[in-house]
Amino acid sequence: MTLSELGRHGEASHAEREAVSVYRGLAAASPERFLADLADTLINLGVTLVALGRADEALGAEREAVAIYRRLAAASPGLYRGDLAGVLVEVGTSLMGRGLPVEALPLVVEAVTLRQELAAACPERHRDGLAHARACLAAVLAALGGPAHE
Repeated sequence: MTLSELGRHGEASHAEREAVSVYRGLAAASPERFLADLADTLINLGVTLVALGRADEALGAEREAVAIYRRLAAASPGLYRGDLAGVLVEVGTSLMGRGLPVEALPLVVEAVTLRQELAAACPERHRDGLAHARACLAAVLAALGGPAHE
């Protein structure tokens, strides 16, 4: 169980900021080994910041995480495209939770596109991720007043 799950968001924020700082140093020395950990920690920090009512700060952490995964996926598509799609859905869902479907839409559309490509190559491995991304897209489109199914 995490500090955030216990409702101790202030403590969680402090611990996550420390972890981000540590991972920044590690990623500077060994990016191939620690950039994904930095991105994951930034996503966790974003979730905690939203819980603390600090949505603008959360968006900064989330955008940085997406940028890192874009970089990783560009360098090693076979390893990180699925992770990028997952982060795009996660950030899109977070934006939806803050009432920002317009901002969520391009992220979720990109995630669906990535998941479709991955599922075409390996259906068994990526079918669930594609279904999740499509469900998120349907929610975004519904929030925008558009068709819920694509």
